[in-house]
Amino acid sequence: MKYLALFFVFMFLGCSVVAHKTSIIAEDQMGALSFKVRPPDAKIYVDGEFVGLAKYFDGNSRRLKIQPGTHVIALKRDGYKDITKQIYTSDTQEHFDYDMAIDSKTETAPFIRT
Repeated sequence: MKYLALFFVFMFLGCSVVAHKTSIIAEDQMGALSFKVRPPDAKIYVDGEFVGLAKYFDGNSRRLKIQPGTHVIALKRDGYKDITKQIYTSDTQEHFDYDMAIDSKTETAPFIRT
């Protein structure tokens, strides 16, 4: 009887040592980003990929869902200096508020429609 009990103890311990770690990211574990950018038609890039205009992710009507982890966010607009920022997201919502500076290399400031 002792040997049977010891057998089950070792079997249990052996299973726990062999078990592999897995991680699953569920939909509710996604992070969300919202933006208030001037000018509102600035383009947003996540890790070098275009995802849309800043005005579409204002936080009121829509948020940009993003996997948890480290990402590079870039804001670009002709006539303005690019903004690039490395961020770490988790399963929370982050809000970014930026006024893009006019690029001094352009002769005149672009016309902004709001």
